[in-house]
Amino acid sequence: MDLRGMPDDELVNELGFPEGSERFQKAKAELTRRQMLIQFEATKVQRMAAEAEAKAAEGSIASAAAAKIAADASVRSAEAAQKNAQYMFWSVIVATISAVASAFSAYLAYLSTVHPK
Repeated sequence: MDLRGMPDDELVNELGFPEGSERFQKAKAELTRRQMLIQFEATKVQRMAAEAEAKAAEGSIASAAAAKIAADASVRSAEAAQKNAQYMFWSVIVATISAVASAFSAYLAYLSTVHPK
């Protein structure tokens, strides 16, 4: 009798024979073999899951590194924007001083034209 192709429920029925009988021993050996195969498959699946977790962790580390690079770039961009704002501020101050000086010069020219000495 070939137990390897026997369905599980029939194999369990074979275990109903007396414990010392040949049919019982063969059924028990086949059951043990099937359990070992299932454990082997489960071990392979666990190994594959562990590898997938390791790859996911590597991806997470790479993502974190990219996020840090992006954050650093944002900080440098903010610093550049701050410097640009300072340059703009001082250029407005200089333009204002220049406009006041020009207005004063125009006023003096007007006075020298209207009231010559």
